[in-house]
Amino acid sequence: MATTVAPPTLTFEKFMEATAEMRPHPELVDGEIVERAMPNFTHGRLQNRVGSLADAAGLVGTTEVHCRIGRNVRLPDVSIWAQVPSEEYPSTPPLATVEILSPGERVRRIMSKSAEYEQWGVAHIWLIDTEDPALLIYRDGRFLEVDALEIPEHNLRITLADLPWPEVKPQPHA
Repeated sequence: MATTVAPPTLTFEKFMEATAEMRPHPELVDGEIVERAMPNFTHGRLQNRVGSLADAAGLVGTTEVHCRIGRNVRLPDVSIWAQVPSEEYPSTPPLATVEILSPGERVRRIMSKSAEYEQWGVAHIWLIDTEDPALLIYRDGRFLEVDALEIPEHNLRITLADLPWPEVKPQPHA
């Protein structure tokens, strides 16, 4: 009878060491390093604005913090915390995660990540679509479009009008 040996799994420390110079920072999923799409200007502005709105509501908004979800390491585009986490690399779920879907990004990857956030215990899982501006929440294994992303008990309400969308500028002719 043949014996199968499982491939070694990277520890959090080894993952952080191996990927320290990589940009954008990758994630660790099921023992494998997974590269992420390079964010564009709109993506970065949306991250900053959502974090600022969370802060203004008395919450703690952070961008791209390494979150330890079991053996995986995820980097939500924005994490919203009720209070400052007790760990630099949190292993307890935030109140909300926000993913920003940039052009060319795969929805399937976001669906899988959102299911993982749900299993981890994240109460509010949000998606902002930049290509066809929309706000979505993850519930029961699917995304539902909504008028606002809300955490009512903390008076946080974010609408499309609250977010910085770029003006369309005419392209120069060749």
